Amino acid sequence: MTFLLTSAYLVSIAVAFGIGLYVLRGNRFTLAGLAVATVLVATVMWSAISLVSVYYPFTADSEYPVRVLAWGAVLVAGVRSLVKVLEDPAWSPRPLDVVNLTAHPWVMVFIATIPSLHPLLVDTDADGKLTYTVGFWIHSAVLLTLSGKLLGGLFDRSRRLPRTPAGTRYAVFISWTLPAAGYVISAQVWGPSGPGLAPAFLVIPVALIGSAVVRDGLIDKVPLARGDVFENLAGAVFVIDNYGRVVDANAAARALAWDLDGANDMNGAVLEEVCPRTAHVMEREGDVDVLDASRPRVLNTQAAPLVDGRGKIVGRCVTVRDVTESAMQQRDLERMRDALSHEVTVSEELRAELGDQVMRDSATGLYNRRFLSKALPELVKSCIGKGCELSVAVLDIDGFKDVNDSHGHVAGDRMIEAVATALRDAAPGGTVVRYGGDEFLALMPGVSARDALVMTEAMRTAGSEVRIGVRGGEIQVTVSAGVATLVGEEIDGDELLEVADLALYRAKDGGRNRTWSQVDGAD
Repeated sequence: MTFLLTSAYLVSIAVAFGIGLYVLRGNRFTLAGLAVATVLVATVMWSAISLVSVYYPFTADSEYPVRVLAWGAVLVAGVRSLVKVLEDPAWSPRPLDVVNLTAHPWVMVFIATIPSLHPLLVDTDADGKLTYTVGFWIHSAVLLTLSGKLLGGLFDRSRRLPRTPAGTRYAVFISWTLPAAGYVISAQVWGPSGPGLAPAFLVIPVALIGSAVVRDGLIDKVPLARGDVFENLAGAVFVIDNYGRVVDANAAARALAWDLDGANDMNGAVLEEVCPRTAHVMEREGDVDVLDASRPRVLNTQAAPLVDGRGKIVGRCVTVRDVTESAMQQRDLERMRDALSHEVTVSEELRAELGDQVMRDSATGLYNRRFLSKALPELVKSCIGKGCELSVAVLDIDGFKDVNDSHGHVAGDRMIEAVATALRDAAPGGTVVRYGGDEFLALMPGVSARDALVMTEAMRTAGSEVRIGVRGGEIQVTVSAGVATLVGEEIDGDELLEVADLALYRAKDGGRNRTWSQVDGAD
């Protein structure tokens, strides 16, 4: 019996001491850490005093029996505090909570520090043996009642303890029932002088606490300091641990979970299991479109990791804001921007079209003299820069006045249009301009004098083959042309037009229906 008790006490002390060092190493000064530390210190002290009593039984003048009772009260107060933190990680004790948790241990500590009050708990009988008095039984009733409420809370669905499998709950229940049963047996069988079984059985629940500290990061799950600030934040704030369980949630978060999933109790639960739609929203960062029962909404989600003192990630804090109004405004602005951009594009296209129309002859569709006044200087500059030729041909319909006089201006306009089309089609490498009433001009940059003569003759021939129908049959006209070419630095726009006009006059004087060029002096 002595060996078993000694071993049990030493194991309880070693486990509690080891967990205590682990807690202190990380400077984990949270409510959960304080509660765990209280349980561990009480376990070490109770087990140490009980270990001494195995080899040195308590005598009538010993203070240790009362001190053991005080440490038992401290142990239960620590466990109650730990359950409070597990039930609500954001719990902040109010004065009434402090009184409720510490009244019993403070009374016991007060009695233990004043020897004259010890008989209230432990006294000697007529034979000089230690015996428990009425105060002990009152203390025991309070201690066992508080412990019973804690154990019953494991199966109370109305409490917000982290949800664990039924097997785990029964294991915890049994592990904490053993010290309580050992306490009762020791009091009834051996009294103050006998061995204390309660601290011997503490090794199992203390080991469970150690597992929660090391494996689950129990004391590292530091909740956000909420109070009024956290609770009344406009955005929904969820604190999730590494296992997907909800450690904390403010009022807006609870309202969001109710709107999306109809859930009103999620603390300690795996979010994806109790609130699948809410979990889906939180999986994506940025704006998320959500259709709930009331209205379409746009929710913005941002997540940040929660890191403990060792730099280890123990969870994440997710903020969800309803940005429906601003998102809809932004989308309206984007639609307006797109519409304006489209209008600008259409306006630019219309402006370009109007600009092109200004540069074209309305009757033939050819470029007009305004275009020539802008294009010719640019062509001159380009050809000078490249050191290449610039050729110009001037073409004129022979006897056009006779067409108007004999067949009317309508027939004359049709003839102009037909000749313009023929000239344009016959000059794929040049630009044809309506130079005057029945006079046309072709710009041929980079074309030598001989090639320009060939191109001009082809255009002239095409124009001379044009026929149009009039009343009484068909009419046909001929076309005369003059070509001029200048090279490199010699190029001058006005001079080029003047030389081409002179060439046209030479063609007219030579009998019309021909092309005159400086190449060989003739067609």
